[in-house]
Order: sequence, then C-alpha cells, then structure tokens
Amino acid sequence: MKKVSMSFLFFIFIHYVSYSQLLDRMLKKVEDKVVDKTEEAINKSTQKKDKKTTEKSDPESKQAPIDSSETQEKESGSENSSTNGNGNTLEITPLKAYSKFDFIPGDKVIAFEDFSRVGADDDLPEGWNTNGSSEIVTLNNYPGKWMALKGGSYSAFLPEFITNIPENATIEFDMILTESDGGIFFQIFNEELKRRQIEWTDYRKDGISIDLYGDWIQMESYIPNQPTFQSNTDHSIKSIFEENVKKNIKVSIWRQKERLRMYLNDRKVMDIARTFNGSNAYNTIQFVKRTENDVYIRNIRVAVGNPDIRAKLAAGKFSTNGILFDVNEDKIKPESYGVLKQIAEALKSDPSLKVKIIGHTDSDGDASKNTELSKRRATSVKTALSKEFGIEDARMTTDGKGATEPVNPNTTAEGKANNRRVEFIKTN
Repeated sequence: MKKVSMSFLFFIFIHYVSYSQLLDRMLKKVEDKVVDKTEEAINKSTQKKDKKTTEKSDPESKQAPIDSSETQEKESGSENSSTNGNGNTLEITPLKAYSKFDFIPGDKVIAFEDFSRVGADDDLPEGWNTNGSSEIVTLNNYPGKWMALKGGSYSAFLPEFITNIPENATIEFDMILTESDGGIFFQIFNEELKRRQIEWTDYRKDGISIDLYGDWIQMESYIPNQPTFQSNTDHSIKSIFEENVKKNIKVSIWRQKERLRMYLNDRKVMDIARTFNGSNAYNTIQFVKRTENDVYIRNIRVAVGNPDIRAKLAAGKFSTNGILFDVNEDKIKPESYGVLKQIAEALKSDPSLKVKIIGHTDSDGDASKNTELSKRRATSVKTALSKEFGIEDARMTTDGKGATEPVNPNTTAEGKANNRRVEFIKTN
C-alpha cells in the first residue's frame, strides 16, 4: 500500500512538472505574440506618422510630377544654365528667342490673380466658382502658387472677380499640362453677373470658345444660341504641347475690338479679324478642362488700353508694366520683347530724344531692398535696349524708386501689379 501511494505521488509530481512546462511554453508563445503585435502596431503607427510628416514637409506631395530636367525658366541673357534656390539646374530662355513676339499688354491692369493671398492648403480661392474641384499647390521648379484644376472632363472654373473685357484688352496666364493630350477650353462671354452659372456651354449665349487640345486649336464664336464663326482646325500646335508637357506655357490673348490674336509662348497661333461682336460687352472668362488630366494655372492678368508709346514719349512720359521680371530678380522675361521693341522703335524715330528709365516695385518686402532692386531693373532695361536694339547708352540714364511712388494702393493684387512698372521720362 505504501509503494502504491509513493508511485501515485510520483506520477502526480511528474504530471504537474510536465503540465507546468507546457503552461510556461504556452504563456511564452502568448507573450511573444503580444510583443509581435505591439511592435507591429508601433511600426504601422510610426509609418503612418512618417508618411503624414512627409506629406506635410515635402511639397511634392501637393505638386505636379515635374522633373527638374524638364524645367525651363524664362529669363533674359545667354543660353547658359542657371541654378534656382533648390539647387535645380534651370535652362534660361534668351530675350532674342522672342524676337517675333509682337504682343503688347494693356497699360492698366484691371484684374490679377497669382494666388499669393491664398493658403497653400486651400481648395477653391475666394472669388472663384466651379462645378469641379481645385487645389492650391506649389511646384518644385516653378515659383509661386498654382491652382490645380481637377475633376472630370468639362469641369468649369470661373474667376468671378473678372467682370469686364473691354474692346481693347489683353488676357494672359501661365499654364502647365500634365499630359500632351490634355488641354482646356478658354472662353470669353457675356453673362448676367447676378446669376452666373457654371456651365461649360455658357459661351454659346454670346461669346467665344478657344479649344486648346493636345492635337489642335480651334475657335468658335456665338451670338445668343447661334454660331457665327468657326475657325479651321490647326494641328500645328501639337508640337508645342508635346515639347512643353510639365513645362510652363505662357498664353497671351489680345482683343482689339472685333480682332483676336492669341500666342502660346512666343508663337502666334491665331489672328482672326472678326471674332468678337463689336457692339457687345464681354464680362466673363472661364477655364474648362478638356480631359480628366490635371491642369495648373497662375498669373491670370487682364489689362486694358492700347498704349501709343511713341506719342506718350514725345509728350514727355511713358509708363509700362509690360516689362516683366522674375520675382525678386532683375532678369527680364523674354515675353517683354514686344514692349521693348516698340520702345526702341520710338527712340529710333527721334534720334535726339533722351530718356530717364525709372524702376518701381510694389510694397512687399524690405523697402531698401526694393529700392535697390528697382535700380537694378532699370539698368537691365537700359542694357537690353542698348545690346538688343542698338540704342546708344548716352541717350539713357537710370534710377529706381522702389515702392515710394505708387500709382495705386498696394492693398490689392491689381494695385500691386500696376505699381510694378518701368517709367520712361523725356529728359530733353
């Protein structure tokens, strides 16, 4: 009996030890799984946090897929490369590249939009309306803020702050296409301002629509619900879009009463004598997406007037905001060629005429730096007139006033655009 009891106790002991070891192993596995799950959760959390941080700190998360190798910075000078603040190499477009560009912007800006007043995370800026969606973004290789036109085909984007396109007016804007087969309809029409609608066919009431597609350009004009003209389809612009995918395309439109001229970069792509109904007032412009591909726009500028440079210089003074510079730089943009050429022709027509060239800026930034910048810009204009057009140095002096002599209050985008100007004053 004693042997049986001892055997039974030994069996219980062995069973207990085995069970304890098994339990320890099970607990260890559970513990390991808990640790694994915890580490996995931490890793995921860290990855999400890193991703969010990257999206916030990396502006490319809100940028077009534009490579630095594709960047073309429009500055005057030689064909040498330059470097921007991000260390990216930029190709410089020489002033002479625009030697056939005869576009002359109006001498008074009545509407301007560069999105500088809009937060980088905002969607639709104040003063705009759309039936699609949009986003304000910054791009690695291009300065300033851009409006990304999003949504499906035929999404319309209407800048409601533009309420007048007079019979002598110019419209300019920068555009970046993300695909060569992308594009827009650009429309000018007359609409009752109190009940503006967002409909891409509104131009058919009374206006024009220019189809800028990847393969062609075409224009059609209407009086209410009745087509009056349709241009031939021009397929020659295909090369412009193919060569400038993800690059800045400067669009310039010039209305002179019934006549319409249009330029893409330095190339005139349209010149139609009778486009607009001369008796009608046009008060609306609209951008309409041609495809689902995103399009980026900025620097929308509407100006009025048809400056007679020669007459104004002969009378004693001429002022222009059509000579454009890169932001905070004294490099003249090549699209200024048309204005510079007319100024040079006016000076050549009267060899005795001498002028003082004065640069002016808006009030943004440091006052002393603005004054210095305005002086450098005036010198750049003198150099361009001398080297590019053969005007004798002795006939020109320069100065800069910075923001000390504004022609408009610096409280609006339009006012600032008018204050950024170059003045020519007769000195004899």
